[in-house]
Amino acid sequence: MFWQLSCHAQVAVIWMRLRIKNPSVKYVAILKQLSVKSQLKAIDNITESIIKVTKCFVEYVELIQSNYISEDTPPLSDDILLAVNVDNPGKLLSHAYENKDDIPWELTNLADLLDKCHPYIEKMRHEEYYKNLICLFQGPHQDLDNVKYLRALISQKADTRPLEIGTSKSRFNIERLRWRQVLLLISDLSLSNEEIVILDHIYKERQNRAEVECEIVWLPVVDATTWDEAKRFRFEELKSKMPWYAVHDPLIIEPPVIKFIRNDWHFDKKMIIVSLDPQGRVSSLNAIHMLWVWGNLAFPFTDEKDQALWNAESWRLQLVADGIDPTILDWIQEGKYICLYGGDDLEWIRKFTKRAKAVARLAVISLELLYVGRSTATREQIRKVNKVIKTENLSRFWPDYTSNWFFWSRMDSMRCSKAKHHKTVENDEILKEVMTLLSYDGSDQGWVMVWRGSNETARANGQLTLLTLDDFEAWKNQAAQSDFVTTLKDEQIRCHTPYHCIRLTIPGFGPDIPDTVECSEGGREMEKFIIYRCCHD
Repeated sequence: MFWQLSCHAQVAVIWMRLRIKNPSVKYVAILKQLSVKSQLKAIDNITESIIKVTKCFVEYVELIQSNYISEDTPPLSDDILLAVNVDNPGKLLSHAYENKDDIPWELTNLADLLDKCHPYIEKMRHEEYYKNLICLFQGPHQDLDNVKYLRALISQKADTRPLEIGTSKSRFNIERLRWRQVLLLISDLSLSNEEIVILDHIYKERQNRAEVECEIVWLPVVDATTWDEAKRFRFEELKSKMPWYAVHDPLIIEPPVIKFIRNDWHFDKKMIIVSLDPQGRVSSLNAIHMLWVWGNLAFPFTDEKDQALWNAESWRLQLVADGIDPTILDWIQEGKYICLYGGDDLEWIRKFTKRAKAVARLAVISLELLYVGRSTATREQIRKVNKVIKTENLSRFWPDYTSNWFFWSRMDSMRCSKAKHHKTVENDEILKEVMTLLSYDGSDQGWVMVWRGSNETARANGQLTLLTLDDFEAWKNQAAQSDFVTTLKDEQIRCHTPYHCIRLTIPGFGPDIPDTVECSEGGREMEKFIIYRCCHD
């Protein structure tokens, strides 16, 4: 910073000299209708340029002199030549001009020259910054805490309190996160209200678990070149809903950090959560799926913990409905038959619920029907279906859209998590059931999944379900003698026809998309299509 102070001092001296060296020049200039203001304005301009270039160069030198200098960095002397004049601005400004009227023009040209140097030095600084981030996060890890790593991502500038709790507007410095497990919530400004609501629930639920000591920090990824008041308003709106930490201003996250997040942490539109341990090491490049599936059980949010939880799990109703509707757990304890169904065809919903209730009466079983929507349905579409279900008393449903959204988001997170651990439908029963359910959801017709207790289940698409229920008289005696769910499953297999048309819709892109998918009905490899969709309520 000494160079910047030197610039200020030398420019101030020269500025005074030009003002008092020859007072008569002022009056001559007035007579010639020339103003010294043009000279002073030119000096102000070049002063700003000198300060800007010097500051950028100092930051670049500090990066070069850091402990993470890359071996292929060119000699510093090659770059110093660009700013040699900045080191001693007095030489530039104390030049003796033959014609004092030329001073504004000369200084303006000089300011333009310095302005042209600035982008080049800034580019070099960004390149070195990016290299340093790679070395910092991918190189040998010897630090005892995470502060250096967080500071490299969030703010290396003089801002001592870059963090803010959205709901309280309280400001904090990075030191507050020292030795804490940190979840970096990385997204653009399209973060949905449902994502915030579910994450808020998980974040607050951690307070009931003494062993879960972690904090969330939102790092919004924005484009500074298109930043405007509308985006500022959206940022403040999202931040105000967050009881966790967020940067108080997205623009303090520098371009090299955004480049690193995109290139090395693979962020691209879809929200990710990078898990850092108390020493700053990356324990998971995207913990969002384990958070959605396991919640705080996944602490400390490592891939190893995720795998351990899967190893102890099986396909059961508690897994399907965990964290969404505690009433389902009560039904399990009461020994009820539980039917989850979905789709958006109201005529099929009417036929199915009417027939299911009739079969339950004939079979003398206690059956609970619960509508879980459809993954691609909008809030308004779900609202309309729920209204009909409520008006006609067809079944139970989730009145809030967030529950429907989370049900399907968890299903997709199960798929992504299993794929991350290299599981396939051939070697993993849970993934096979998840893919089957997602395939039903992607088709035009409805679907049904019937449970008794935790593990007994039968599922089929909407057409096959109606066909089986309509033929209940043929298998009711068998159901009475053995088990209703088992008999229903056998009848579905018996009535199943080879012809089918199954569609699987997988949201997103990138590493979460499998190369191949096996059909849940026929076992053959499914064809792949790309669908672009835009739906707004």
